Amino acid sequence: MDAPRADADRRLETTLHDGVLERIDVEGDEGEEAVGRNAGDHELLELVIDVPFVRAHHERPKDHRYLVRCEHVVAKHLLQWVEETKAFREVAWRDEPVLAIVHVYVELQHGVRLRLEGHTDKSVWTALVIDCARVTLAESDGTRHDLASFEALGRAYWDAWSASQQARTDREGGA
Repeated sequence: MDAPRADADRRLETTLHDGVLERIDVEGDEGEEAVGRNAGDHELLELVIDVPFVRAHHERPKDHRYLVRCEHVVAKHLLQWVEETKAFREVAWRDEPVLAIVHVYVELQHGVRLRLEGHTDKSVWTALVIDCARVTLAESDGTRHDLASFEALGRAYWDAWSASQQARTDREGGA
């Protein structure tokens, strides 16, 4: 579980890069006794993510969020990088790992494996890994997305950013 597969899909990263995983909403919890169990304790996990740059580019209100819903969750892992061993180790699962997102991987093999990597509030390199049957994408205003339209949200921002950087370089007389 240390590294994503080489063929992992990274299209979600286009929109979620530099976002902040604010919270994880849980539906279908079996109750207090399920806390701490790893497999099958939640039917649905909804990752609530703020991506300020993408949000501002699309002129969404400040409370607008991007939602990644993991349905029929079968396993979830919270991993932290251990520098001494150059590997990830599993740590206690928290329903609210605040995570500044750097990488997002999706692997399709016997369901879906979603892996978000980034820094926690303590600047520790962390990976959140969720194995589920299906992932759906939406916005907090109810807009639903397929993978292509969700990726297009981020692509529009990054294309505009790149163009502004090029215009800046041109104004400053750079190449």
